Amino acid sequence: MRMLYRIPILFLLIVCALFFASVGSMNGMGVFLVLAIFFEGAFWIGLFKTMKRPVRN
Repeated sequence: MRMLYRIPILFLLIVCALFFASVGSMNGMGVFLVLAIFFEGAFWIGLFKTMKRPVRN
C-alpha cells in the first residue's frame, strides 16, 4: 500500500476505534466495545505491517 493512502487510513482506523470505545463505555453496549477492539487491532496491524518492495534485477 502506498504511503499516501496508508497514513489517512491508519488515522481513520484509530479515530473509529476511539469513537466506538467512547460510545461503548458510555452506553455499556458490548457491540461497540467489540467494534473498538476490531478497529484498534486493524490500526496496530497496519502500523507495524512491513511494506514489500519489488526486487529489481
